[in-house]
Amino acid sequence: MTVTLALATLALSDVAIKPIDYGGTHFYRTSHALCIADDVGPNGESAFGNSVRTLAADLIDRCGFPRENVVVLDRGQATATRIRQELERLEDPRRVQANDRVFIALALHGEVDSGSGFFLGATPTKNATHRTNPDDYVPMAAVRDIVLKGIPAKHVMLVSDACYAGSIVDEGVGVPSPNASVKDQAQLPFRAIWAGTDAVSAAITNDSLKSTRFLGRLSSELEFLTKYKQGWVTAKDLFGRARSEIALPWTPVARGSFLFAVPKSALYDEQETLADTVNDARLQSSLEICNEKLLRIKALQVLLALVDEKKAPLDHARILGELGSAYFDTAKGSDANAALAIGIYRSVIPFMRSHGQAELAARALANLGSMYSMLGGPGDPARAIDCMKEAQRYYTRESHPLEWARTQATFAKAVAQSQSSSSEAARIAAPMLTQAIELARNKVSSNELAIMLNELGILLVNVDDTQAASCFESALAIVSERNDAEFWAKLQNSLGRALKGIKALPHHRAALTVFTEDSFPEAWAYTQFFLAEALFDSPTGDSESNSEEAIRGLRKALPHIHRETDQITWTSCRVLLADCLIRRPMFDLKAANESMTEADHLLSEVESGMDKDREPEPWAHAHVVTSRLLMLQGKKVEAVAAAQQALAALSEEKNPIPWMMTQLQLGEVLAKSASPRSQQTMAPAVIAMRAAQSVANRLGNKDVIAYASLLLASIQASYPEGYEAARQDCLKALSYYTRESHPRNWVAAKSMEGFIWFWSGENTAHQRESDEKAIQCHLEALAAVEENSESAALIHFNLGQVYLDLSDFKNAREHYTLARDIAKRLGYNPTIVERAESELRRIKST
Repeated sequence: MTVTLALATLALSDVAIKPIDYGGTHFYRTSHALCIADDVGPNGESAFGNSVRTLAADLIDRCGFPRENVVVLDRGQATATRIRQELERLEDPRRVQANDRVFIALALHGEVDSGSGFFLGATPTKNATHRTNPDDYVPMAAVRDIVLKGIPAKHVMLVSDACYAGSIVDEGVGVPSPNASVKDQAQLPFRAIWAGTDAVSAAITNDSLKSTRFLGRLSSELEFLTKYKQGWVTAKDLFGRARSEIALPWTPVARGSFLFAVPKSALYDEQETLADTVNDARLQSSLEICNEKLLRIKALQVLLALVDEKKAPLDHARILGELGSAYFDTAKGSDANAALAIGIYRSVIPFMRSHGQAELAARALANLGSMYSMLGGPGDPARAIDCMKEAQRYYTRESHPLEWARTQATFAKAVAQSQSSSSEAARIAAPMLTQAIELARNKVSSNELAIMLNELGILLVNVDDTQAASCFESALAIVSERNDAEFWAKLQNSLGRALKGIKALPHHRAALTVFTEDSFPEAWAYTQFFLAEALFDSPTGDSESNSEEAIRGLRKALPHIHRETDQITWTSCRVLLADCLIRRPMFDLKAANESMTEADHLLSEVESGMDKDREPEPWAHAHVVTSRLLMLQGKKVEAVAAAQQALAALSEEKNPIPWMMTQLQLGEVLAKSASPRSQQTMAPAVIAMRAAQSVANRLGNKDVIAYASLLLASIQASYPEGYEAARQDCLKALSYYTRESHPRNWVAAKSMEGFIWFWSGENTAHQRESDEKAIQCHLEALAAVEENSESAALIHFNLGQVYLDLSDFKNAREHYTLARDIAKRLGYNPTIVERAESELRRIKST
């Protein structure tokens, strides 16, 4: 470990070393604690008693609470009557005074009825109707009122680990984060209630600690802080280290802070703490900043440098592991910190093993695997898998089910990363993650369960969007904006990506209420990208308005998404912007040229740094959009070649969805490039479309089935032999598209149906009947579009053709005139203007 000790000394000169002067003041007159547990029940419920007994000992031995003022009710003593009596004693001003501190820990059974929570006492009459006897329960609201209003001490803190303990919190959730000095924190009032579960979840026991998970974590973190931090250990310090296990932290009065341990305390065994061997002022000043991620690294570097590796090798290794975790927390976006975290873990693991610390070694392996999984890249998933396999040799499903579930979740993530396609990743990794969730459901905190559900949903997006959305909705039922706004916003984005299109819009807009450009610039940029995807795919609304909103958002997002840290999203963002620019309505020739120039620049920028073998799907998507751009520029041969290159990079088996969408694009460019239009020249386009439709049928993707049918109808309607097949495909599209659900595609399909009736009846005995059906289709489509839109211009032109075929010159003239005038007004499609004027001249001459 000598190599890593050198890392720890690098930043010593950067830490401001200033002793903190407390003036010898002890800020409390005295201290009181009430630790209550019901541990008389079956099924290992002694975990409750273990938790409060350990906390009581910590308060006495490490935090200076007088033994005679610490009351422990356990082993059947915690009846509801006795609980009420002890709480009332804390309200007595003769016993508890204004300059005191009071700490209450509850590890009890809890129930909820009609939205109200109840702590159950240790009584022999527990049954389904226990609340008929007031001696059996204590309302959580009554306990809350005593903490907030009844106890006269300046600092009061309650930690509760019970089923549905979150019912005790009924207002805004807060975090203790005073900016005042420790001395000022000691003088100002403080009230806090921390619940280990929310209002709908059961308490969780920790099998390895034989305690409740929440209180066990508080105890272990309090031990660490009081052992290694010289100076006052505050509620903020404890919250910073135990945050992941606190389901609902409520601090209605947070001007001050609860202070646990005193400077240079002699209240615990001097031989037990290494802090007695170090310079108190240096260590204290550095650890005062330990809750800030980057500064915490410097604090741990100081501590590690001051601990003698030879005299206390195990403590040295543990602190080194803490430093590795600190680097882990800052590894995203910092290759240097990621490398340091990996180096430290790799150094610590063999040392822990050689000293018989199998559990610490397993924990370090799990962290190292998470590190490799987070980094991604070639080779990293394989290393992550190796780490998780090794960790699970100790963390077995039988001996450590909770830790097994956690490592299994990371294991699944690494396995997913090792696959070359999203469908393969979901097929292999989703069952692994499902196993982890099922085992962890009643053992981890609700927040951690939500994280696992989120990971599973991410695996399933674009593979099974319905199941993915179900995962995100389950996670959102656990996580609220009030409780964890950042995670809530991430889940809203994830749900939006599963729902897609118009259904996604409200979720991405909700995420933007949390992720603002000032507060979360990178998350804001990603959300703008997701919103643009949804706007691009939305089948309803004003397409021009959607397109312009997507373009504005993507342009703003580009500077915040970096190629070095996320190549795929950097690429996808630029490709999507290029696609939006290409597809925007081109009414103004100058604006159209500017859009195509910008799109060309974006695609060239993307292509210069892409690796087809490493990133086949983004590479193919970029070439599909390039194909569209080339088609607009009139470069038909190049457009077909770009689409074929995109298809060649993909596999129907490994990349079914991108392969399917690329076949659609290939079919479109082949159809537009065919000349003359005949059954023979259009055959390659039809084959490509049928291939896409076949995959869509296999995947059950109704959107693509309908869209492919609409494209096939337009292709086959261009030659007489294809009319009947075109009509069948058009009807297939209309069986899915409705005027309400997909208005633009419904209009296109309805107009296509009219077009097919018109041309299929030409020079037949049923020509008049076919023309009348064509008119009906076009009029229905016209009623669904805006009066002065490009769609209206096209439909009016088609109606002019049909009426002219029926020799109805009056209606033909009316529709050709409207087509010409709308197209002129919009500056759209000069061909329509020219053809309409030509037909009007012909009608006039007739």
